Amino acid sequence: MNRKKNKLQKSNEELDEKIREIYYKSKRRYGAPKICKTLRKTDVKTSLKRVQRRMTVLGIKSVVVKKYKPVKVEKNIKKKENILNQDFTSTSINQKWSAYISGDVKRQDYLEKALEWVSKGNIDNYMSAQEAMEYGLIDKVVEKRS
Repeated sequence: MNRKKNKLQKSNEELDEKIREIYYKSKRRYGAPKICKTLRKTDVKTSLKRVQRRMTVLGIKSVVVKKYKPVKVEKNIKKKENILNQDFTSTSINQKWSAYISGDVKRQDYLEKALEWVSKGNIDNYMSAQEAMEYGLIDKVVEKRS
């Protein structure tokens, strides 16, 4: 049966349209409190609870982005013992090199060996010139030699 819509149903439909309009104009950022304030500014008398109910019926929610709060670590970080006796001190620039390239294991091996050869100043014995150009290592060797 097709019944006529009563006053409440008509006012709910009108309110739903206005809520959707405000919600999408705000790029889905406004929640019920801001939508309610905006409606009151446009002379639509409604309560916060009603706007909340209508938003639930419409299935819309505001986008909530939590603010970043730095967490203070209360534990004292202990200095670890240097078991490997690694020496990280240097007296001049380009004295010590370190590299890690994620991805291809073969490429990682190439670069580790190449960096070792570059630091010694000789890359010709390790790989072909084409391979060295691919990894941009010839430029480093030229810079080292000059």
